[in-house]
Amino acid sequence: MNRGWQTWALIIGWGAYACWAALLFVLSAQPPKDIVGMTFPHADKVLHFVYFGIGGFLFMGALSCSGNLPARLRIFLAMLVAVAIGFLDEWHQTFTPGRHGGDFFDFAADVAGGVAGITAAFLIYEWIKRRFARTPASAAPPGD
Repeated sequence: MNRGWQTWALIIGWGAYACWAALLFVLSAQPPKDIVGMTFPHADKVLHFVYFGIGGFLFMGALSCSGNLPARLRIFLAMLVAVAIGFLDEWHQTFTPGRHGGDFFDFAADVAGGVAGITAAFLIYEWIKRRFARTPASAAPPGD
C-alpha cells in the first residue's frame, strides 16, 4: 500500500472506530427503551452482539492498517480491547438511571460479538493482503 493510501486508511479506520466508541458511550448513557421491531426474548443480547461485532471489525481493521504488527499481537490486542470495552460498557451502565448494568450475559454478548467482528476483519484483511500482494520480480512468469 502506498503512503498516501495508508495514511487515509489510518485516518478513516481509527476515525470510524472513535465514532463507534463515542456512540457506544452515548447509547449506554440512555435509559432503556423498548426496541422497535425486536420483541423476542433477549433481543438486547442480539443488539449487544451486533454492535460489538461492528466495533471489533472496525478496531481490527484499523489495527491491521497501522503497521506491520504480527498477526498474533493484533488478535491479542483486539481481543483485549473487546473484553475491556465490554466490561467498561457494563460498568458505565450502572451509573445510568433505569439501567442495571453489570449484566454478565450482556458482557458475554459484547465479547462474542467483538470476537466475531475481529475474526471477520482479520480474515478479510489477510485475504486482501494475499490477493493484492506484489509478486517479486524473480517469481514473474517467463517472458514478462
